[in-house]
Amino acid sequence: MFEQLPADHPSSSCSLPDHGKPKCIVQGAGGILVNHLKELLLHTDLAREDRILYLTTCSWMMWNWLLSALGVAPR
Repeated sequence: MFEQLPADHPSSSCSLPDHGKPKCIVQGAGGILVNHLKELLLHTDLAREDRILYLTTCSWMMWNWLLSALGVAPR
């Protein structure tokens, strides 16, 4: 069972750079979704009639980005 949380509920993600220490990013869950949709619609020009494939693992932050593509409703 999932609990519905407010859009400003904090969510974190950590980057794993090639050099140096990992950097954690904290942002509201709603802000993350809005940012992902902005990237998908504006930067990748993803549209409803498109298909998207991005090979990644569930442990990498790009998994969340790929799931956000469902908000654009590609086939």
